[in-house]
Amino acid sequence: MFTDVLITLQGQFNLLPPSLQARSASDGLVVRLVKQLQQAHAPATCEKYALAWKKFKSWLTIHAPEITALECNGTIVSIYLSDLIQEAQDKHIGSQLIDTACASIFYYYKLANLSPPVDSTALVLLRRTADRILTAKKSKCEDITALELHSVLNFHMLSGKNCLFKTRYHLTVFLLTFVGLLRFDDLANILVHRNFIQFIHKTDTDSTLDGVVIFLPTSKTDQDWDGKWIAIGATGAQLCPVRLLLDLLSAGRFCMTPAAGFDSGPLLRAVKCVKTIDGQQLAQIVSQLSSPIPALSYTTFRASILLLCIQAGLTKHIGLHAGRVGGSNTAAAAGVASSLVCQLGRWKVGTTFSDQYLRMVHDRARQFFRFTRQIWPY
Repeated sequence: MFTDVLITLQGQFNLLPPSLQARSASDGLVVRLVKQLQQAHAPATCEKYALAWKKFKSWLTIHAPEITALECNGTIVSIYLSDLIQEAQDKHIGSQLIDTACASIFYYYKLANLSPPVDSTALVLLRRTADRILTAKKSKCEDITALELHSVLNFHMLSGKNCLFKTRYHLTVFLLTFVGLLRFDDLANILVHRNFIQFIHKTDTDSTLDGVVIFLPTSKTDQDWDGKWIAIGATGAQLCPVRLLLDLLSAGRFCMTPAAGFDSGPLLRAVKCVKTIDGQQLAQIVSQLSSPIPALSYTTFRASILLLCIQAGLTKHIGLHAGRVGGSNTAAAAGVASSLVCQLGRWKVGTTFSDQYLRMVHDRARQFFRFTRQIWPY
């Protein structure tokens, strides 16, 4: 594959002083030089470039047989790249074909001590074209509305069917992302402990649930790792998020008061199948502090939520951020004050509210309980 490089370099060496020409012929200086230049790249890279270079030479044999691969100008290479872009479109592949072709031409021209014809304006524009039309665009996830989320929960939890523990578990936690404006990272860091999940009643004498406050040990916007309290209000309806969370903690037999030296683990964790009436239960209830229970992964939880949505007839392409975005959009449409949305969602605002970073004490939490009831009346 280096024959054309050796021939080109030998021609260059013939222009050297006679003494160096003689040395070149006697000790194989050209071959050694090429090998040393090649060692600047990893073997796998050299092999990839060799295949792309061979493809380029084959194209020249068909379209421009009168010149060699090391005699091309920018115009010829531009025509070659144009053909490659068309080939990539036909095969529905990315821009790597064009990127590798340019890299291989650059590589072989440098080995032959020549200026690579890959820096012209036309070539720069063609590579930009390849990136624009061939590179797969990141699919945009859609948000979920309150009505859509209600239809999913209603299908699985209120339709009279036997709802498995895992289904109720995942849907309840996903509902928290909507009413609490939570990211997945927020969910994964919620710990099950009486100090971190506190249910609040209407009054000291009225045991009716008014809401729940949940502590987030850390979040994306918590640069100082101070943690943040969020508040979710009770609606009193069938799909009240506070009641569903309380029922979940009971059904899953979560331990909110672990013994000394033990960890009660995250809210979102793995479920296993067992031979019981429910058929499912938490894979771990508690663990030693030295080996904490891991949170469920983003991929696993999202796949579960997507499947449950599809089963309920919701075919939107949603991610786990859909609840946070959908909840905030619903709040805006309902006329909720933007300052309240920013505080609950831990978004930075143009001006710092004097009480934005205060602890979520019970009296202050009630304004956020009203927030929940405004966006989730179910």
